[in-house]
Amino acid sequence: WERLAKQEDLWRFREGLLRASYTALVNWEEDGKEAAAEPSEAAEPAKSAFVASAVAVVAGALVLRLGGRAALVSLLGLDMVADLGLEQQIDTAVEFANAFGPLAIVGFLGAWCVAKVFLLDFLSLGLALSSGVLFGGVLPGAFLSATGATLGSSLSFALSRGQLKQRVDGALAKQPVARGLAKVVEEDGFRTVFVLRLAPILPLPLASYPYIYGTSNVSYAPFAAGTFLGSLKPYLLDAYLGVFSSR
Repeated sequence: WERLAKQEDLWRFREGLLRASYTALVNWEEDGKEAAAEPSEAAEPAKSAFVASAVAVVAGALVLRLGGRAALVSLLGLDMVADLGLEQQIDTAVEFANAFGPLAIVGFLGAWCVAKVFLLDFLSLGLALSSGVLFGGVLPGAFLSATGATLGSSLSFALSRGQLKQRVDGALAKQPVARGLAKVVEEDGFRTVFVLRLAPILPLPLASYPYIYGTSNVSYAPFAAGTFLGSLKPYLLDAYLGVFSSR
């Protein structure tokens, strides 16, 4: 009887997740109909970011609950850590970072600056995934990643208003989406930066956003605040996945 009770609880849990997913999708469709009747450009990025985050969380929970840890790791492509024998290399990197002490943090932040300035999104991903392993936990890793990303984005932001202004303006002239983003951020700087950092839904390299923001009239304070706070959620997830896959 206890076994049957546990199985019943499991299926009720699965049913609840599926019902929640279905309800979220139905509500999203209804919201879309209302938005079509009364268009609101400012609300669209926020709604899209919320939906993207909600779908990701629900999908991850379903895979983890129904298929277990191995299924989630395989879905995310993190099983390559084991397949390529990267665990030993990760351990070596951790020992290397520990040997340098505080200088390892300086090097980590410097690497983030390089990744952002030179539009190296693959390097950003590697830094974010390794942060929790390198610095002893998900929270410190995510905090350092958000700090490094904000510093690097700040450099890009400054360069687009200084030495690289003409080059960035020329690049934006060929990108209607980028020009539209520059106009939107002028109207509501902090919220636009924050929401699009939570869920970068535009077909643009993530590292290019600070350069685009730099061409607008948005001030530095809302840009930096939106970048840092918006980075915490994705980098918490990345740090967790890095720690999760290395075990």
